[in-house]
Amino acid sequence: MSMRSVLVACLACLASAACEPRASSEGGDASAMPVALHGGRAPHVPDMAIQHYIDGDLDSAIAVASDPRKRARVMRIRHLYQVGLRLSSDPKSLKQAAGMLEQARDLDHEIAPGSMRQKIDKAFARCLLILGTNAFVRDDPGARRYLDRALECDPQNEEIRALLEKIAARAEQLLGEARELEKVDPVQAEKKRAAAQKMARAEEPGKPLFTRTGTSRRLRRAQHTGTEKRDAGRPDGTEDKTAKELRREGILAHKKGEFLEAIGKYERAYELEPRDADLLRLLGAAYAQKGERAKAYEYYKRYASACPKCSFAPAIRKIIKDYEDGKR
Repeated sequence: MSMRSVLVACLACLASAACEPRASSEGGDASAMPVALHGGRAPHVPDMAIQHYIDGDLDSAIAVASDPRKRARVMRIRHLYQVGLRLSSDPKSLKQAAGMLEQARDLDHEIAPGSMRQKIDKAFARCLLILGTNAFVRDDPGARRYLDRALECDPQNEEIRALLEKIAARAEQLLGEARELEKVDPVQAEKKRAAAQKMARAEEPGKPLFTRTGTSRRLRRAQHTGTEKRDAGRPDGTEDKTAKELRREGILAHKKGEFLEAIGKYERAYELEPRDADLLRLLGAAYAQKGERAKAYEYYKRYASACPKCSFAPAIRKIIKDYEDGKR
């Protein structure tokens, strides 16, 4: 064989070897090597606190939340929702109740949709429906703004839709009356026309009805400045209160036997000062005296864990043990 033939044969062997798939260092085929998933990042691990919140289990969400801000936010939503529900049963406190539920709704929209959002929306829509009905009976043009927001919260509510239709019919009636009065009494005609236009005007979606600024903006500002105070204008009457003041008011309410009021004050104080573990003990005591032993147990356990060397810790551990023994 000539030298030229040998060179051609060698080049052909090298070319075929380059085209074949190379084996891995472990003896496997190169195509079987593992490929990084999610762009090389680890898969997303769900946040259990958020999952509990989505399921509507606020107590568990608070218990497992590792982020103090997240825990404080859920506690605030729970407080606003519970007190708003209680106030909504009193006709004189409907606006205050609606204001608290609106704040809870504002905060909820920063977390995640779920059963809690549905509960807040239903309660808020119920308050707005009553306020809208009362305004319509008084022939108040502002009835439409309540009902527009109520329908936004509860789109399937036929009662809200029926009342909106009545408002539209009343607006047409006022326009007709205005046309009849134009020549006789122009001033009165203009008043009726203005009322009809206001009654027919749709409410801007998402615009706050009861709060001057969104709750989320207040929270961001408070977190940015690190202040213990909140902005004025809260419908629950705790504007510009420090954690110390709220704690003192909670203890006074506690002594009077007003346990729900005391719980609200303690929760707000703990929201502002989560390092004060004694507030967990006070919350446990208030829930125990209110008859909610499971919640009292939860707060007592958190207190014992957060402050194992505090003066009350031995007595609290005994209460915890008695509760656990009684459940067995």
